[in-house]
Amino acid sequence: MPKKREFTPEERSYVIGMHHAKVRKVDIARKMNVNESTIRSVIKRYGDSNTFKSAHRNGRPQKLGDREARRLARIVKNNRKAPLSVIHQEFGMNVHKETIGIKLRYLGLRSRKAIRKPFISKKNAKIRFWWSKARIGWTLKDWKRVIWSDECRIELWQGSRDHLVRRTTSESNHPDCISPTVKHGGGSLMVWACFCWDKIGPIVVVNGNLNHEKYISILTNNLMPFWRQTKRRFRSPIFQDDGARAHTARPVVNWKRMNAINSFIWPAQSPDLNPIEHVWSILKQRVKRRKPHPSNLKQLEEYIYEEWKQLDSSMLKNVVSSMPRRIRGVIRSKGYQTKY
Repeated sequence: MPKKREFTPEERSYVIGMHHAKVRKVDIARKMNVNESTIRSVIKRYGDSNTFKSAHRNGRPQKLGDREARRLARIVKNNRKAPLSVIHQEFGMNVHKETIGIKLRYLGLRSRKAIRKPFISKKNAKIRFWWSKARIGWTLKDWKRVIWSDECRIELWQGSRDHLVRRTTSESNHPDCISPTVKHGGGSLMVWACFCWDKIGPIVVVNGNLNHEKYISILTNNLMPFWRQTKRRFRSPIFQDDGARAHTARPVVNWKRMNAINSFIWPAQSPDLNPIEHVWSILKQRVKRRKPHPSNLKQLEEYIYEEWKQLDSSMLKNVVSSMPRRIRGVIRSKGYQTKY
């Protein structure tokens, strides 16, 4: 039975006396109704300090020791979204709620804003896991020959995340000190683009919704010239696109077969496996920083084309070079969300 309180000097004296009388430690523990390790600890402490008194302590002893800390951690990990009041109630110990909060912060279990990630079903997690397992042996040479593609929507007025500005109290409404908003975002453009290793491919503005006819037109007029260029650089290139309806329609599949386009069977809910998502983020940031800001969709389209052409090849190399780490991340998480 574990020791629930600290021994008094008289109890320590009794333990040492029994020890000197050659009584076995296990028998002393049985009589004191504690673990044998507790008796060993008392005897060792007496041998080190030659006193029955407790060691001097600075301040009041903590109410929540290591055992309570481990129990708190288990409660939190069983329900990550539970508020402090619920944790306090479930813990059941007579301590203040703030004491529990302090202990949780000490353990590194702080209340933080949950990162927004795409939902991944159990079925798709398994598919992602086995897809990654099949490519765990791929080297950078293998990933260099992949043509990455995707669609992206870029708004005319992108939501600002720059919440902090330096200003005086009288400059609260200065144009440089506000985050302007426009109702309904002011319009947006859907764009399709691709790239391979260190070379950007074409970028196309998609008018309206993307269907399989428009997608075949994009592939014919934009992908094919880039595919031929890539084929001269890398042997047996692979084209990547996701499982959107327009991408997997039978006419599109037939078009790829007729044009000998070798492509992935791409796992659903896997933006973290596509390096072009990082490229989209950089493109949006660059368009957002343009001065003056685009005032209409035509100007936005011009900015998109200009910034796409100026993307650095070293950045493209970096995101493709991260593929082995992305694959390992998916495997470690058993197919669920990763940091990418």
